[in-house]
Amino acid sequence: MSQQLDVHATGRARPDVSDVLDVDFDVAVDSAYVYSQILTDLKSNDKTDKLHGVALVSKLVGHSSGVGAAGSHLDIALERLGEALQFGLPPHSMHTSVMVATADAVGQVARALLDGMRSNFFRLEATRALEWLCTGRDAFRHAAVLLMRALASHDGDKFQECVLDGPGGEAFLGHLFAAVSDAKATIREASVAALREVLRSTLTRDLQARDTTFSQVYRHISNGLTTRGSTDAVHGALHALREALALRVVVRNRRLLVDVYRQALRYLEKGPAQLQRSAVALVPVLSEAIPPRLFALTFEGRTNTTNASSGGGGSASRSAGGGHL
Repeated sequence: MSQQLDVHATGRARPDVSDVLDVDFDVAVDSAYVYSQILTDLKSNDKTDKLHGVALVSKLVGHSSGVGAAGSHLDIALERLGEALQFGLPPHSMHTSVMVATADAVGQVARALLDGMRSNFFRLEATRALEWLCTGRDAFRHAAVLLMRALASHDGDKFQECVLDGPGGEAFLGHLFAAVSDAKATIREASVAALREVLRSTLTRDLQARDTTFSQVYRHISNGLTTRGSTDAVHGALHALREALALRVVVRNRRLLVDVYRQALRYLEKGPAQLQRSAVALVPVLSEAIPPRLFALTFEGRTNTTNASSGGGGSASRSAGGGHL
């Protein structure tokens, strides 16, 4: 420990985020006092205390870029902070706001440690998220997709290596889409957000790997759209399709694409109001993103609906090159 943080400088019982940032990073991150206060906050049963502890970790890690070399005392201190974040996740915390903040902080720590060539933390968190994703317990499944989103957004390449290319990778998308179909809207929304980051990270892969992953995604979306009696599954699938379209995700199997597009458009005219609204919101995104040669096949017989939903833009406003393949 290079120095001791002067805990009497502010007269407060615990350091505020601003207090931590007022001292040098290597003093704050390696301070036994700061760590003990973070741990106290995270172990508290009070939601506000937990959020305060997570905020302290996040602020500290935000100043860590390029600081520590592999095995340095700073990297070790960062890893210790990351491990303390477990108290912001199930079973220690079931509060949605705490889990959201904690998952993002875990992603920050994982990214910072990768900068120091320490990948164990990232790999362990990815493994834990995969295990939780398979559980039927709501809080754990919710935390799992939050962690997946955070890890994929902070380092897509490492996420691909640890998750899609790792043990259990083949089953991962099936488990993720089970969460996309969850009965709880908060879990569906978080799962779609995680899917967005998975798709974004996949865009950097080679053509064959992209096509394999994206084809699986479209098949899962198709399954969700054709699930009988499950409004939740259809709702999640419509939102998943919107994310795929927003990223211009297409596959070589054009028939699969057209089938999925047309399945989604059927909900313009049937189903609960919630699904019709989701389908209407999908139309302008679809008309912008769909490859031009598939436009007529998809929208055949639906010109008036398309123009009304997209403001009359039709195919003229679409990107001529649509797609990533």
